[in-house]
Amino acid sequence: METVFAELAAQCRTVLVLTLGAGGSVAFRGRERWRQPALPLARVVDTTGCGDAFQAAFLSCWLKSQDPAASLRAGAEAGRDCATHLGALDHALPLPGP
Repeated sequence: METVFAELAAQCRTVLVLTLGAGGSVAFRGRERWRQPALPLARVVDTTGCGDAFQAAFLSCWLKSQDPAASLRAGAEAGRDCATHLGALDHALPLPGP
């Protein structure tokens, strides 16, 4: 899969990002490539919304910095934080009881 993305990125003028779950993520721009390993997490509660959190944080950082490495890191941090609570809601919200 990475090879296909690398070939596609070589033909594009923008950055392409491939998320790999526990394998981290990789960004491509032209012939350049940046890798971000998955960040350590003591306990995964739920992965719902982790991809969305990654994308939002990556894009926010990218629009400010145009730095692929920093943007991948921001995405990894947001995805990790999201996995520490149940569902895609803010973990500060009370969950309904039984």
